[in-house]
Amino acid sequence: MPSRDVETVERYCLEKMKVRNSTSLLIVLLTASFTIVSQDLPKPVLSTEFGMLPCEHIHAQTDGFAQEIKTDAGSRAVILINPPIEHPQEATRRRRLMVSSFLQLQGVDKNRFTFYKAGRSEDGEIRTQFWRLPAGAHLSMNDWVMWNEEPPDTSRAFRFGYEDEMNICPTFVPRAFAKLILENAGSRGHIVVEVGGYGIIDKFYFADRLIKELVEMGVPRERLRLFFRKGKPKDSTGAEFWFVPVKKQ
Repeated sequence: MPSRDVETVERYCLEKMKVRNSTSLLIVLLTASFTIVSQDLPKPVLSTEFGMLPCEHIHAQTDGFAQEIKTDAGSRAVILINPPIEHPQEATRRRRLMVSSFLQLQGVDKNRFTFYKAGRSEDGEIRTQFWRLPAGAHLSMNDWVMWNEEPPDTSRAFRFGYEDEMNICPTFVPRAFAKLILENAGSRGHIVVEVGGYGIIDKFYFADRLIKELVEMGVPRERLRLFFRKGKPKDSTGAEFWFVPVKKQ
């Protein structure tokens, strides 16, 4: 075969190899892209849904949900509440005094959960949904409205939370209370212990434990005041925690 023909054949074979290699590479890239796209993205998980429940049952539901959130370190919590037609203020009470407090007491940081509010439920009663969103998951929220917590009015005294010796349904978050006092110069924390007729522990021991916990969190002892009052004979001993602003001169 003449040398020119040999060169032509070689060039032809080289071009074919280039085309074949390019085609193979393209197939590999397309296959990889298809595999990535076809993989299931993380999906939101409806952990639980409930309507009217006693406080202790809401506490139990929230505790279980908190454990899910803490186990999945990259997840977020979304809580949806449908206010009832009658007494819509119950939605605010459930949001602030129950679910939010319970989650914090179980060690879930406030930055990891968000509240939303929607219209009336099908039966017109209060309803709550707990959603867990793994990292990358998207939840279609339709007509939901983000429900941000309003900052407390620190110009006046208000009850921050409550707990009792039975620890059935506490709404008091010690770390949040300590933070509020420390961030408001001159303010005080009043602890009002209501002594019931069926107390199982000494009222002074009960009060001392509460004060010691706040002092360990940095609240000066002189900014905490202790009061006692008589409760109902059939109640257990409990305590209210009041934020008291600095007195105006």
